[in-house]
Amino acid sequence: MNTFCVPVRLAVSALAAVGWAPSILAQSRVVVPQFAQGAEQPSTTWLPGIGFDGRLQLVIDPAQLASVAGRNLLGLEFRRDTGNPRDFTSATADVVVRIGIASTPSFGVSANFAANAPAPALHYQGPLSAPASSVAGYAGWADPHVIRITFTRPFAYAGGPLAIEVEGSAPTHSWWPVDAAVLATGGGFSRVGTSCSPLVTPTGGSTMTVRDPALQVGATAIFGQDTAPGAVALLLFGLDTLANPISLAAIGAPACSLYVDPLAATAPVMSLEDARFGGLHEYHLAIPADPAFAAATFVVQGLELGASAVLATSEALACQIASTVPSLGVAAVWAIGNGTPHVSHELVPVIGILHD
Repeated sequence: MNTFCVPVRLAVSALAAVGWAPSILAQSRVVVPQFAQGAEQPSTTWLPGIGFDGRLQLVIDPAQLASVAGRNLLGLEFRRDTGNPRDFTSATADVVVRIGIASTPSFGVSANFAANAPAPALHYQGPLSAPASSVAGYAGWADPHVIRITFTRPFAYAGGPLAIEVEGSAPTHSWWPVDAAVLATGGGFSRVGTSCSPLVTPTGGSTMTVRDPALQVGATAIFGQDTAPGAVALLLFGLDTLANPISLAAIGAPACSLYVDPLAATAPVMSLEDARFGGLHEYHLAIPADPAFAAATFVVQGLELGASAVLATSEALACQIASTVPSLGVAAVWAIGNGTPHVSHELVPVIGILHD
């Protein structure tokens, strides 16, 4: 053993403990997901404070961080999305970064920040700057093509699943999308029947949506329903469609039919009103983090009760969950503004974690 290494290591540890390490120590980077190290990924997303006010929690599996176990984590980087040819203008935001050991691996996170990371500690609070960046001359993780957050004190990572939380806000938001990794396979859906909402003219259109890449085991399936202005909305859930749709003419909705064999109903987590387009309602459905649900099917259909007590329905969506378990090694929990958090396995930002 080289005895010279002992005092040097002790000195480095002491400096790190008082927060000096980021400015004096040589930094290295581990990229999560690992396969994104030197390869531009096919999608894009935004960071809290820069693209939206809100909160992002990333839960990373130990296998992604094996090379930094026993080291100090010094900061975060997010690289620009080069699939977007626009020049990005500089931007600023106020952010808070918390880090802690997660209570669960990425496959198993819930839409509950505290349950996933019971005791995260503050490692940065202050301004965040996104530099002006042109895709011309892009060179991976080099300035000015990265957003960088340097911790005010290091995080000693001993191993285990890691939770990183970024919470941000800004008076105005900027166009600065970052590179994002996606799962290769998603779920799918098909439309059953037609919508009879007054919003659709003529009757027979569509008023229900879902992002099929998000139909993943352990993720949050997010459905959107468009309704007439002032309508109250409800989502019906079942395991199958009815062999023979039930006409709702007897209850005053002659052009409407029930297509789903309902087991349960849920209210929207968010409802917005637009004078031009009517109502927009968002529903969250938590798909259990159990491999037994891979390739499972279910059906949803929206109801709306108008301001004049007129009942209408959307078409039904027959959905199939992806046939494989998520494999990115990292999961994201998003909360946009004060909205209800949701779990994403299908899309996560590419993260550079700086370490000593």
